[in-house]
Amino acid sequence: MAPSTGPRYRTWVRISRLAPFAVVSVVSLAGCLLAFLSPWFLLFLVPLGIFGYITLILGLTVYRLGPGGYQRRIHELIATTVPLPPGGRALDVGCGSGSLVVKIAKAHPTASVTGVDSWGGSWEYSRDQCLRNARLEGAGERVSFEKQNGAALTFPGDTFDAVVSCMTFHEIKENPDRADGVAEALRVLCPGGAFYFLDLFGDPAFYPAPGKLRALTGAEPRPLTDLMPLPFPLRHPKVLGHAMLLAGTKPGRVA
Repeated sequence: MAPSTGPRYRTWVRISRLAPFAVVSVVSLAGCLLAFLSPWFLLFLVPLGIFGYITLILGLTVYRLGPGGYQRRIHELIATTVPLPPGGRALDVGCGSGSLVVKIAKAHPTASVTGVDSWGGSWEYSRDQCLRNARLEGAGERVSFEKQNGAALTFPGDTFDAVVSCMTFHEIKENPDRADGVAEALRVLCPGGAFYFLDLFGDPAFYPAPGKLRALTGAEPRPLTDLMPLPFPLRHPKVLGHAMLLAGTKPGRVA
């Protein structure tokens, strides 16, 4: 089969995370099949149940978020909802393989869109992949991609008319307080500009002080499940069950 010549967008789930659980599940299953030699091999049912369930959740998540799936729908929701003035500038913090950047550019034909990401070695993303996807989607002239850390963006304050981010802030390990990533994204947003942030804001492991998010944004987080129905296993707490949208405008601009 010839390799695909179309854009290639990766999901939020690292395939490298799925592989170890799948291997252990297969080995455990093989051990169970040896029970005809000794009933002791039935002990493999324990790891098979545990790791098999994890593999099922991760595998179905990759499938649900895959090409044409819910990751695309979430990006389209943000891209078509975030307001941008004619000729405005937008920023995507944690752009991954460029999907949301491209969708914003296509939804706002006069806008210029910048995507930033650290593109760490454990992710299956790269700047070259982003550029290729944007070119194939016909948006290459109005988008740009830069290697930056969301913990300390290099842009001056009040640079962009809209700032978005999708499932990124909780991944910024340099911030002991994940809300600091939200504050940094708001720093580069112009007064009166729109922000649309989707992250695991409902997970106390990442955001133990929801009041800080409200104080920073002036917005009330909305569960993703209020915006679109999520099938199993996307609504699982370990997948998107804690995903919430923070959306609003940065105060300060006088009409």
